Order: sequence, then C-alpha cells, then structure tokens
Amino acid sequence: MVPKLGDIFESPAQLKFCVTNYAVSHGYRIYFEKCDSKRIVARCGNRKEDNKCLFRIYATWMYKERSFQIKAMNGDHNCSRQFKFGSIVSPEWIGRHYATEIANKPKMKLQEMIDDIRQKGQVKGELLTAIGRDANNQVYPIAWAVVDVENKSNWTWFLELLSGNLDLIDGRGLVVISNQHKGLLQSIKDILPHVEHRQCAPHIYANFRKAYIGLEFKKLFWAAVMSCVEGDFKRHMDKIKKLNTSVYEHLMSKETQTWCRAYMSIGYACEAVENGISECFNSIIVDARKKPLITMLEEIRIYIMDRFPHMIEESTRWNTRICPAVLKKMKLFGKNMRFWLIIDSQQHVFEARRGCDSYMVDLDGRHCTCRLWDLAGIPCVHAIATINYIHQTSDEYIDEMFSKEQFLKC
Repeated sequence: MVPKLGDIFESPAQLKFCVTNYAVSHGYRIYFEKCDSKRIVARCGNRKEDNKCLFRIYATWMYKERSFQIKAMNGDHNCSRQFKFGSIVSPEWIGRHYATEIANKPKMKLQEMIDDIRQKGQVKGELLTAIGRDANNQVYPIAWAVVDVENKSNWTWFLELLSGNLDLIDGRGLVVISNQHKGLLQSIKDILPHVEHRQCAPHIYANFRKAYIGLEFKKLFWAAVMSCVEGDFKRHMDKIKKLNTSVYEHLMSKETQTWCRAYMSIGYACEAVENGISECFNSIIVDARKKPLITMLEEIRIYIMDRFPHMIEESTRWNTRICPAVLKKMKLFGKNMRFWLIIDSQQHVFEARRGCDSYMVDLDGRHCTCRLWDLAGIPCVHAIATINYIHQTSDEYIDEMFSKEQFLKC
C-alpha cells in the first residue's frame, strides 16, 4: 500500500505499519522524526545527516473521528533507492509478516527473509538477454531488456532491435543457442531465418527426465548429443529405441538437427550444445535481479562497464597467441592422444587409428573425418596426435577466432 494524502488509520501503529511496508517494498530509508499518540512525522533519508529528500508525511489524531489521518504529504523522492532500512524494520514488523513462515520453518534464515522482503512490491517482469562468447570462451554480454512477459511479441521486438543495431540482416554466419520457448523459436525463424539455430540440450534433457528417468537413458542421450557424425548418433538412438520406443519417439520429435552435433554446420568455430554461457551470466546478476527495476538495470550496466577494462587488463598477462581458456580446452580434447597410431600419407594428409576406429586428418585443410575439429575450430584428439607426430605445435592449427588479437577487438 502506498500512503496518500487524506488516508485514515485506526491507530498510530497501523499508520506506522503501512509506512514501513511502503519503505521496504520500494527501497526507501524512511524514519519517524516524531511518533506519539497525537502526531506522526515521517521523513526519508539518514536521520543523522542533512535530509535532502523531499518525501515527508505529517499525520495527526482526529479527536472527533477517533482516527489518525495524513494531513500533509509530499510523496516525491529525490534520493536513490537502497535496502538499508535501519530501525524502521522492527522485530514486531518481521513477526507480523513471517509468523506463519517461521512456524512452518523454525530454522528459516535471515537472508531468506531479506530476499523475500526485497521482492515484495517490486516491479515484476522478465529479463531477456543476448549473451555471446568472446575469443577466450567467456561471457560476452550483448543486449538485455526487461519486458512484462516472455512471449513471441516481446521476443520479436527484442530481436528486431538486436538485428538492427548489429546489422545482422538475416542471420547468416551466426549461431544462436536458446531454450525451447515457443515464442522465441518462432521469432528467430521470422527475424533471423538463415541463422544456425540450436536448442539447449540440457533444457531438452531436463524436460525429458520428467517423464523418463534412468541412468542408462541419461548416458545414451548425452552420447547421442555429442555424436559428431550421423552414424554414431543413429547407433546411440537405436540403443534407446531398444530400451523404450516411447523415449526414442519423444527425442526424435524434438528436431534432432538442432541439438545433435552430427547435424550442425561447420565453419562457425562453435561445437556448443548448451546455453551455459547465458546461465553463467544469470548467476552473475542473481543479486541484482532481486532489486527494483531501475536499480537492477544500473547494477548490470555498471558490472559490464567495469568488466571490459578488467578483461583487457587480464589479457596483458597472457604470453600466448591463443587465449588461455581455449588452450586449456584443446588440452582436454587431446588427453588420450597417445593411444592413437598415426599413418603418414602425402600432402599433409594422415590416418589416425585406434583398434578398429580410423579417421582421416588433413592438416592443410584443418579437417578430420570425426568432424569435431571442423565444428570447434580447435584440433581434435586425432589432429593433435597427428600434429605431435610431425613435431609441430597444436596451437598453430587453432582457428584465428580464438586469438588474443580477436579478443582485444571485442
């Protein structure tokens, strides 16, 4: 409830309760300058400092009506919002709000109460984001906006602005990874019809496991997702089909070309099947999202402004041509390279063999028939074993997209 001029209350305590609710829900540091049985004066600011905020409430006891009434009020604020309320949030006020919750959960933590208090009365809405990956495979915030609800209309508005500002035209040369929201899926098809649109595999699995549980299904699902060639994908899906045809049909209905590596286009230097980079950004701003709208947007803006110079400063300590996170990823790709036998052919074309498995590696073409190198832009285990065989360094074969030079252009 927002107090208004002329509002009538049964008692001073009821008026104080109303003003306290208003202060907490809107993030104003209101205090009671005077508070007795005959009058109440409430102001906004720090009691111990010069009070420059315009907000003021003056209420008096009406003898004939036997009630308290707000007789004068300036509802304007020229202060910044904050959630340091001082003594206005009393134990009695907390008790009135949380009597039921505390009874049901005696060990309820103070932080849980504070988080809930901060969210009461604030502007509700959905935060739409477009998050990219930089050359070091890290979070690169591009755009964000708050809307009343997540639907096709709002996603279309967001994508139209994004496309116009970045001159994306029809999306050629781009990869977009998203969740399964129908409004977003349709908006991407309308605004960026030629983009490589992928669905987030963890989201698909999260929905899948609600109906089908079991460790075997989980292992086979992720094996199918990570398959870089169609034959491997079909083999894993056939195993699922033998276990349960309903599971097989459910997954095949989810547009497999959008979440399996075997059907992803090459040349994007991106083999990602998850939207983890967006989840990472959401975890960074989790505290900001608990605050009022303007405060939240300001905190996000300040975080991003501060992040860019920090990342540039960090890059000055890199002593390699390729970004360090990418080198670490390549090391992970090549951890089993010693098990692969390399057979030389001609013109920098080799065969990598391990038991019955064999792959052709073309170093000049930066291609391996396993397709992981083609997708990721980072040498696969077969390529790394081959490069090691000819006594060269693998980082020379990493896509230029992951260079320090490209990182500094971001």
